[in-house]
Amino acid sequence: MPQPEKWSHEAIVARSNMRPVRREKLNRAANSGENPGFDFLQECWNDYPAKADCDQEVGGEVSAVGFCGGG
Repeated sequence: MPQPEKWSHEAIVARSNMRPVRREKLNRAANSGENPGFDFLQECWNDYPAKADCDQEVGGEVSAVGFCGGG
């Protein structure tokens, strides 16, 4: 289940404002060969809008059918 505060208007605006900063850091790293670090990359991945949409969709599907550990 998504965290309600993560989806508040203020949280969404704050993350949206950080995306150009992150994109610039990624571009600098790509151009220089520098490694931006795992924590930074994970932060970018966790904030990726398409991933968030997918997480919500999958979360809804899992909620609808329940979670089962079997294969």
